[in-house]
Amino acid sequence: METPILGSPKTLLERAKSWYKNATGHERQEVIRIVAGVTVVVVGSLFTNLMLAPKYWALKDELNTKDTKITQLNIELTPFRTAALLAFGNGGSNGLARLAEQVTKLVKQFNTLDDITKQTEASSKRSEAALNKLQRRIPPEERKDLEAALQNLPKVPVAIRCQSITAEAKTFAVELHQLFEKAGFKPTLTIQDYIGWPINQAIEVNSAEHPPACALLVQELFKRSRYPWEGKVDRSLPTNSVRITIGLMQPDL
Repeated sequence: METPILGSPKTLLERAKSWYKNATGHERQEVIRIVAGVTVVVVGSLFTNLMLAPKYWALKDELNTKDTKITQLNIELTPFRTAALLAFGNGGSNGLARLAEQVTKLVKQFNTLDDITKQTEASSKRSEAALNKLQRRIPPEERKDLEAALQNLPKVPVAIRCQSITAEAKTFAVELHQLFEKAGFKPTLTIQDYIGWPINQAIEVNSAEHPPACALLVQELFKRSRYPWEGKVDRSLPTNSVRITIGLMQPDL
């Protein structure tokens, strides 16, 4: 009967014990070093696998999700593929030629729409620039000086009234309200949709002979701008108050 090459586990263990018992100190240290190294490798491998396991399952879930989405997209594309095959797939080279013709038409249509979009954007920019020129406003370079001058004037009630349906007039009235507010006044703002007169802008007081101390100075300050400011008398106003009326801007003739 042949002797097994490796032998039974019990025989192997007994041989190992016998060898270790008869081994020199150096041989024992080598065995311990090898066993320790193998143990470190095995434990390290197990630890690495435990650490990477969550990432592995997360990646697997992500791949499964993407596979599901691809399957759904393929299902959604099926009717279009079928339609394309029915329209162009039965004619051989002629079918491919018709498909190329349709693609060429689509490209031309896209280029046409792109040109129209660019023209519309350019026209919109030109219109915006034209509106900006028409918009009454206090020039930025003059705003600080005007605000500083208004801060030194006696603070009387100031009522700002916009009588126009145009956004341009309303924007100018709001800007004036903000200017007086920053200068320390407590202005009021009234916006009324008004068709027709008044036009341009006016400074109104109760009496031309005895106006509020700041009225003439305000009128003089505003006259420095490029817009004509008209002085008006309204006996219904309180004697120590100023009203600024913004109307429809008169176009340059």
